[in-house]
Amino acid sequence: ALRHWSRFAPLVCETDRFEFRQWDRQAGMFYINTSPAHHNRWMAEHYTVQCFHYLKKFTGKNIKLLEVRYAHSDPGYSARYEKLFKTSVLFNQAESGLVFHRKYLNSKIRSANVYMHRYMENRAQMLLDQLQIDASLVDRVQSQIVQLLPAGKATVDEVASRMFLDRRTLQRRLKEEQFTFRQLLEETRKTLALSYLDERMRLNEIARLLGFSDASAFQHAFRSWFGKSPGQFRAYAADKEQR
Repeated sequence: ALRHWSRFAPLVCETDRFEFRQWDRQAGMFYINTSPAHHNRWMAEHYTVQCFHYLKKFTGKNIKLLEVRYAHSDPGYSARYEKLFKTSVLFNQAESGLVFHRKYLNSKIRSANVYMHRYMENRAQMLLDQLQIDASLVDRVQSQIVQLLPAGKATVDEVASRMFLDRRTLQRRLKEEQFTFRQLLEETRKTLALSYLDERMRLNEIARLLGFSDASAFQHAFRSWFGKSPGQFRAYAADKEQR
């Protein structure tokens, strides 16, 4: 069921991605929003809570989490997280998601229906195939950039590899649409930077999420983009809101 959620999540929202993983004796479900314009901590909170609810509802078991991870910083109400999830909640992580013991993967879905599953899976795959055809090359590249930035791997070679293209082919196709990879990387970073500043994230955290070596490098880039430091931009935005 978790693999299907991960596979068909874009049908609910094109910018949402879920990654289901297994390692050692653990498993996890991780949330990624691939749209630079729609990044915020509330979506990560929404989907982790939703996933936790579904794990318990569909299996009828009291699922005990090993830990909960969030890419954003502690918003000031971490005690509420811990009360809800009944486990340790970690902030400033590389990604947002739930981690639990692999033993729960053997749990049966209480409402399982083999025939309905087969029909719905085929129908969902048809819709997903059409969605992927309709997605523009630029959107797909930016989606990959968003996912790779926190790990510092948002390079043209890595993006091309994940899209099953060679470097030159990707660059040529972007040129046909009057873009370069460098342009898309910068535009994605700029959009995300404004979103993260609006969420009151710390500068070192923003730098990490955008793939910069440190806060100083991020501040230098931000000033070159907008003609203001991040602090000045925040002050300007706050003053504008009060008017």
